[in-house]
Amino acid sequence: MRAHSLVLGALFSLAALPFTATAVADSGPAHTASHATMVHSPSAALPTRPGQEMFGTVSEIVGLLEASPNTHWSRVNIPALRKHLIDMNEVALNAKADITRIRNGVRIRVTGRGRTLDAIHRMLAMHGRTMDGQFGWHVSDEPLKEGDLLTVVSEDPAQVAKIQGLGFMGIMVYGTHHAMHHLAIARGDMAY
Repeated sequence: MRAHSLVLGALFSLAALPFTATAVADSGPAHTASHATMVHSPSAALPTRPGQEMFGTVSEIVGLLEASPNTHWSRVNIPALRKHLIDMNEVALNAKADITRIRNGVRIRVTGRGRTLDAIHRMLAMHGRTMDGQFGWHVSDEPLKEGDLLTVVSEDPAQVAKIQGLGFMGIMVYGTHHAMHHLAIARGDMAY
């Protein structure tokens, strides 16, 4: 794993190097003219966005692990984090959510096929356990053959209105647990 971190560090270091006039000049006159604005001084700002959300999330987590003296590299599991992020993408983009408002919240039938179905089963079970009891909500998940039945209720009328207004994706993203959850998966503190 240490070698993997060194390779990633080297790649990030190379990516941060400024463009040079020599590299642009080697591309030919037309290419040089179109990229002349890319040549900059070492004090110029460099891009910070990785261009794809999963790359950004994994990069941020690897940076945090690298910076922490308490990281146990023998336990780190970036492939598990990647699997979880793929599941998040599957559920967000491909799952079908049929919402029924009930007296004190919502009942959501979340369905999908193939890879999406597998992601629904993993994500909703974990999400239900994580969110149950927070914000005065009771969250339960019941696996179904074609998906999961997620029920979110509260005795607080203000929370009931919020739950019903948030709907499926709002409930899935609500709270601040995601970043710490991702770090726990990557550290190997949480199985996925």
